[in-house]
Amino acid sequence: MFNLLNIGRSALLVSEQQINTTAHNIANIYTPGFSRQRVIQQANTPIGNSLGNYGTGAEMVRLERMRDQSLDVRYWNANSRLGTWEKSSQRLSELETNLLEPGDYGLSAALNEFWDRWEDVADNPDGSPQRQEVMAAAQKLARAFNNTSNSITSMRQTVNQDIEAIEVAVNSIGNQLAELNMQIHLAEGENRPANDLRDRFDLLIDELSHYGDTCVQTRQDGSMVVYFGSDEFVKNDQARQLTALVRQEGCCHPAGQQDGDTYLVWNDTRIEVAGLNNGEIIGLAQTRDNMLTSYQANLDNLATELASQLNEIHRSGYGLGEIPPGGHNFFLIDETDEAAAHIRLNQDLLNHPEYLAASLTGAVGDNQIALQIAELRDAVTMDGDQTFSSYFGGLISQVGSDTAGVKNNTSMHSVLTVQSSNYRESVKGVSLDEESANLIKYQQSFQAAAKIVALAEDLIQTVINMA
Repeated sequence: MFNLLNIGRSALLVSEQQINTTAHNIANIYTPGFSRQRVIQQANTPIGNSLGNYGTGAEMVRLERMRDQSLDVRYWNANSRLGTWEKSSQRLSELETNLLEPGDYGLSAALNEFWDRWEDVADNPDGSPQRQEVMAAAQKLARAFNNTSNSITSMRQTVNQDIEAIEVAVNSIGNQLAELNMQIHLAEGENRPANDLRDRFDLLIDELSHYGDTCVQTRQDGSMVVYFGSDEFVKNDQARQLTALVRQEGCCHPAGQQDGDTYLVWNDTRIEVAGLNNGEIIGLAQTRDNMLTSYQANLDNLATELASQLNEIHRSGYGLGEIPPGGHNFFLIDETDEAAAHIRLNQDLLNHPEYLAASLTGAVGDNQIALQIAELRDAVTMDGDQTFSSYFGGLISQVGSDTAGVKNNTSMHSVLTVQSSNYRESVKGVSLDEESANLIKYQQSFQAAAKIVALAEDLIQTVINMA
C-alpha cells in the first residue's frame, strides 16, 4: 500500500513537470531562439523479494532541449555566407542610385553637352555666346566629375563606418557570451538545467555568425569556447575585444586600401582577425578595397586623360584679340591622385573668355582647334579602343554588373539561410498543435496519478480503521 502511494506520488511529480514544461513551451512559442523542451523519464529502480522484482513508479531523468548541433553549424555557415553579400548589396545599390546614370544630371549627360557646345564653337569660333556656353558646360562637366567622385568617396566612408559599427556589435556579443558561458557552467555544475541560458547563448552565436565565420566547441566541463574566424574569441568568462584602427598616411597599406580606411584588430595583439572567409566584415572589405577602389581609379583615369588631351590641344591654339592669347590649359587638376574630385575649369578662362582657344592660327574665323576638341568626342583614346563616353559607359556597366551580381548572391544565400533555419526549426521549434495535444495527455496522466494516490489513501485508511 505504501509502495502504491509512492508510485502515485512519483507519477504526480513527473506529470506535473511534463505539464509545466509543455506550458513553458507554449509560453515561449514566439520567443526568438527558443528551443522546445521535453521531460525524459524512466522507471524507478525496482524492489526485489523472493517473488521477484516489482516496480516503484517513475522518475524524471532530465529536461532535454530539442536541438541538433549539426543543424546549428549548418545555419551559422549559411548565415556567414549571407552576411558576405547582404550589406555589400545594400551599399552598391545606394552607389548605383547616387551616380545618377542614366539620367539628365549624370556625367554621361554632362559629357554629351560639353561636346555639343564645342561643336557650336566650331560653327562660330568668334561668337561670345558660344564661348560662354562651352565654359558653362565645362563647369557642369567638372562638377559632374566631382560629384561622381564624391559619391564613391562617400560610399567608401559609409563602408568604413559600417566596419566601425561591427566593432561595437561584436564586442557587445562577446561580453554577453562570456557572461552566459559562466552562468551555464555554474548552473549545470549544480545539476540545474540551463536550457534557456543555452538558447540565449546560441541566439547570440546566430547574430555573431553574420559578421564572420563562427565555431563553438564544448569542453568536458560543459563550458564553451567560441572561435571567430580561426581565433579564440570567448573562453570561460573572458571575451577578447576588437578595436577599429584607421590606416595612416605614409604607411604601407594592403592592396586596395587607402589612408583613412578602417580595419579591425584584436585589442590585445593588434593583429587582424585570422581565418575569416565569409561574413559582413569580409563583404564590406571586398566592396571597399576591390570594387570602390577600381571605380575610383577608372574615374580618375578618365578625368586625367580628358584634361590632358584637351589641354594639349587647347594650349596649341589661340583666343581672340589683336594679339591673340594662347598657351592656356583648359582644365586644371591639383597634384593629387584624386583627379576626378579636383578637376575644374581654368579660372583664367572664366575671367577672360577671349582666352578660350578656338583658332590654330589666331586668324578671325579659324576654327581648327575647336574642331580638334569637338572630334575628341569620337576619338578612340582610352585604353586603345574606347572613346571617353564609352569608357565611362563601361565603368557604369561594371557598377551595374557588380551590383546585380551581389544582389543575386544575396538572394541565393538568403534562400539557403532560410532553408537552414527551417530545417533547424523543424527540430527545435514549438508546434502549438503538438503542445496542446501534449497538454491534454499530461493532464489526463496527472488525473490518473491523483486517482492512484486517492486509492492508496483509502486503502491505508481502511487498514487503520480495522486496527
